[in-house]
Amino acid sequence: FKMIRFISSLFLFVFISCSSGSEKKISSLIDDFSESKNNFEEFNYSDVIKALEGYKENLKLVKKCVDSVESEFVIEINNYKGMKKSALKFIKNYNEIQQNIIFEKNQLENLKYDIENELLIMDSIDKFLLIEQNNINKISNDIKVASESYEFIKSTNKRLYPYIKEFAEKYCRKNEM
Repeated sequence: FKMIRFISSLFLFVFISCSSGSEKKISSLIDDFSESKNNFEEFNYSDVIKALEGYKENLKLVKKCVDSVESEFVIEINNYKGMKKSALKFIKNYNEIQQNIIFEKNQLENLKYDIENELLIMDSIDKFLLIEQNNINKISNDIKVASESYEFIKSTNKRLYPYIKEFAEKYCRKNEM
């Protein structure tokens, strides 16, 4: 009888240890996910849209008024076109990350519920936790890449929007005379 009680106690201890360990791991994953989500929410999507709109506006002005260009201007307009390509790629990546965040939030909530309510086989919990860790790592890495692109877009637009606009307007004034 003592042996059965000992084995039962040991089984219960191991079960509770594994269960609370899994709950700690899911809580840690949720914290990591929240940090990534907060980093994502720091992006001001409208800055990128404004940069694209400014690019389109300036390009119309350049096409309308600028007939001969200086070599420095050619270099800068090519850099400006690079900003446009980055902005379009950023928008695509932003939308994908946003969808992945929504999906991952649901996944984590469901996994947490399943762990708390002991709905999963103990052997499979670590596998599910690893899958979610990998998903969170991918989201975090995608956000880092998007952040680099975002900073490039903002700085390039800040530097080139006024330069291109002034250059094109100068040519428009010359053509009007």
